[in-house]
Amino acid sequence: MRSPCGSRPPWRALVLLWMVAVGLALIGLGNVPLRDWDEALVARVSLELSRSPGMAGLLPTYLGEPYTNKPPGLHLAIATVIRLWSWACGNPAPGLPPEWLVRLVPAIASSLLIPLLGLVQSRLQPRRPDAAIATALIALTLLPVARHGRLAMLDGSQLSAMATVWLGLLIAGRGRGTALRGGLLAGLGGSLLLLLKAPVAPP
Repeated sequence: MRSPCGSRPPWRALVLLWMVAVGLALIGLGNVPLRDWDEALVARVSLELSRSPGMAGLLPTYLGEPYTNKPPGLHLAIATVIRLWSWACGNPAPGLPPEWLVRLVPAIASSLLIPLLGLVQSRLQPRRPDAAIATALIALTLLPVARHGRLAMLDGSQLSAMATVWLGLLIAGRGRGTALRGGLLAGLGGSLLLLLKAPVAPP
């Protein structure tokens, strides 16, 4: 699998591994109730955001009080999915959203870590596509992906945002022609970090 002259990432293998990661993340996603304290908190804030009209849907609350513990990036994404589910079921939807729906966005966001780390490795060792594939395979076993990524928590999403920053910086550092593209990608990852857990972004 070594390529002495090629420097293109092994796109097909990384996409395949990402599909495997998505499949593993979605299997039995709603088989157990929301159990961690973080899950219950994220679910409640997201539910209240989804039911807030107009611009109030951008201001997170917990039990009706302003929620200022963490930025509402993940909560807003989950709230959007809940709104779509409510619309599909007939607005207002009966009862609470199912567990799998609350966990859907974090699970998919966490699964993105697998191809992102593979792409980061392909930038570090462009002549070793096998290293990129091995890195993506190892990422499948990481706790924030294998366990926390299947829960309504920030861990897996944060790592995906960090990997986006790293990938953007590596792309930008290759030359003037890729600086803008890499800078935009790194900026996107940095913005996602600020929307997920702002203190993680400065380091």
